[in-house]
Amino acid sequence: MVIANSNGLASLMGNTGWYVLYISFGAFLLSIIFFFPILITLRIKNRRYILLAFAFLLPIEYYTYTKLFSQIDPINGIYNTIVSVAFIFIYMMRRLN
Repeated sequence: MVIANSNGLASLMGNTGWYVLYISFGAFLLSIIFFFPILITLRIKNRRYILLAFAFLLPIEYYTYTKLFSQIDPINGIYNTIVSVAFIFIYMMRRLN
């Protein structure tokens, strides 16, 4: 998409920069939106309810990301979900046990 819309090196660099900023803005905004629900989820004592809450939040995050920030390529929403699940399990494994 970036290469197809570029007419030279300067245009390619400019389009790449804007694309990175656009994706970064989406990730930042989603982080702000979903920070408090995830924080509240992590305060739940029962492991089953924590996993159910994450199972509820991740499809909402996927849908929000895909519809607001990545309408052309929904595979980016899948990548976002995979990264979210990886971070949850890497950083919250002690809390989930």
